[in-house]
Amino acid sequence: MLNKIGASCLTAAFACALSFSATAEERPFKLQNEFLAPQGKCLVASGWGPGATASMQNCSDQIGRKWVAVRSLDEDNSFWLLLGLRTACLVSGSGLDAGSEAGGAVMTKDCVQAGNSDGRAYMTWIAVDNGNGTFKLKSKGAGDEMCLEGNRVADDSVLGGNAFMAPCNGSAGQNWIITGGKLVDGVPNGD
Repeated sequence: MLNKIGASCLTAAFACALSFSATAEERPFKLQNEFLAPQGKCLVASGWGPGATASMQNCSDQIGRKWVAVRSLDEDNSFWLLLGLRTACLVSGSGLDAGSEAGGAVMTKDCVQAGNSDGRAYMTWIAVDNGNGTFKLKSKGAGDEMCLEGNRVADDSVLGGNAFMAPCNGSAGQNWIITGGKLVDGVPNGD
């Protein structure tokens, strides 16, 4: 879904990831999960740039509250999730860890910084289709047994409600839905 100019740009200098315009196949969409979709909640970054945590908040049509998936350079259906404004990439941790940044919550980071050799796997996502209109989101860095989980925002929720990587268990908080789009060859895509 990445054109050749964009791919060579990414290969030569990772910073170009944000500089090319979206193709018809790279359109913004919203991410919801089965747990909180009935309440109108979407995965939203707490800010529009690097360093923001992501949590389930009220959905809106603001471009900064949407995501764009851009195919990674890997030879599979993996992709990077960029904020709709293309200001940052979604990066996973490896799971809950009080000693890690944000306690293990997923965060947005500068795509260049996150894309260095140590961090690239954590910003590379794979959608695993559940066959029922939902899918699991896994990051290559966290491993195949870990899934992105969105929770309700509350003081008594894990990490206060910030999204995090947890062992895959089929819970409604790990079953993701694309609002305003669908999976196309395993990659989320807006309509």
